[in-house]
Order: sequence, then structure tokens, then C-alpha cells
Amino acid sequence: MIFFQNKKKIVIIFYFLNLLILNNKCFGENLTVNLTTSTWSPYTLEELPDNGLLGALIKAAFKTQKIETNIIFLPSARAPLEAKKEAYDGYFPSYDCDRNSFQKSSSIGKSTMGFAVLKQKNWDWKKLTDLKGKVIGNVRDRFFTEEFKKLSEKNIILLEESNTDLVNLTKLLHGRIDISIIEKNIFEYLISITPEFKDKFKFETKYIKNRDLYICFNKSNKSKNFRNKFNLGISKIDKDNIIFQYIMLNY
Repeated sequence: MIFFQNKKKIVIIFYFLNLLILNNKCFGENLTVNLTTSTWSPYTLEELPDNGLLGALIKAAFKTQKIETNIIFLPSARAPLEAKKEAYDGYFPSYDCDRNSFQKSSSIGKSTMGFAVLKQKNWDWKKLTDLKGKVIGNVRDRFFTEEFKKLSEKNIILLEESNTDLVNLTKLLHGRIDISIIEKNIFEYLISITPEFKDKFKFETKYIKNRDLYICFNKSNKSKNFRNKFNLGISKIDKDNIIFQYIMLNY
């Protein structure tokens, strides 16, 4: 009888030891968060240090919590889909998150969205509906604003989708589209690295939207913990200084 009681105690002790080991694996110091993304230079690019400017910010935030960051590059349409799977914890960057599948982090930073047009074109317009009949280039699965989305669904605005901003600017240069939706820093970066774009475009300032960028974490318990850790970490770092240092070192 004493033997069975002692055996029961041993089993209970081993059970709790296993829980402690599992807890250390899930929430301990040697953690790695796995995030999917797609190329959006200079914010995200596999060949850049820290995988781009946003990668540098995210890694710095997680580092304050003793968490390593693994960034996996996928096509833009696949990144959010793969991020739902158990192997990953979320994806970035996003202007918003599907609440059924993801939970939004604190803001990583702000993004200025607008239109790229040819310099030689003089646009006389004041509101989006004035662009009726114009062909507007957009990166696939990117929504500019709700107003824009509704107008495109009603075919008031004609939308032509591509996989990248580079493709859209190339189409714009050759007259295949009239306007390209693009983020301001992305626009300036692509102009700076593409000789054929020099002095060809301007960033239209009539319709600019400043929007926050987020990480979308999936709803697993592990990812919820990573989200909490990230939100704590991003509040501890000097984002402006990291951005300044990154640009000084890499551009």
C-alpha cells in the first residue's frame, strides 16, 4: 500500500516536472518567434540587414524580452495564409488584421500611402470619384482605404493588380496604367535603385493616408504570449533612433 502511494507521488512529481519543462520551452528565455512576411523594400527585404527596416524594429523589440526572431519570406498572398499554421506565430506588415484568425500588435510604425503618377501628367481632381475610368495599379491583396475598396468593387475605379510595386511602376512608365498606389518610402526607394525611373514620376500629395503598421499574431496560446512580449518590448525601444541608425548604416 505504501509502495503504491509513493509511486503515485512520483508520477505526480514527474507530471509537474514535465509541465515546468514544457513551460520553459514555450515561455522561457531561449525562445524564437517565427513570422512570415513578403518583400516590401526597404521595410522588408531578405537581402537587407535584419531583413529590412521593420525587421530591425521587430528584432530589437523582441530582443528586450530575450526572444530571437526568425523571419520567413513568402509571396504576398501566401504570407497571411501560412501565418495561421502552427509552425508560425504571425505575419507582418499589415494595416489591419482579420479578427477571426489574428490579433493585432501594438503599432510597429507609420506608413504614408499615396499615388505615383507620371511627372508629365497634370491631374485635375479633388476626390477619388474624379478618377472614374482611370486604371489604377495596386499590389494584390492590399487595401488602400475602405472608400477606395468600395469604389473598386463598384467598378467606379478600375483596379489592375500586380505582385509588386516595382511591376506597377514599370506599367506606369509604359502607359499600361494611369496611377499606382504606393507607400511613400517604397516609392523613393524604388526610384533611387532603378535608373530608368529617374525623373519620370512624382508622388501625388492630394490624397495621402498615414496609417499604422502591425504584426498580426495568430490565436495560438504561444503566439498570444509572443504578442504580449512584443507589445512590452516595442514600448521599451527608441524606434526613431533605430530607424535613423538603420538608414545611416545601410543607405
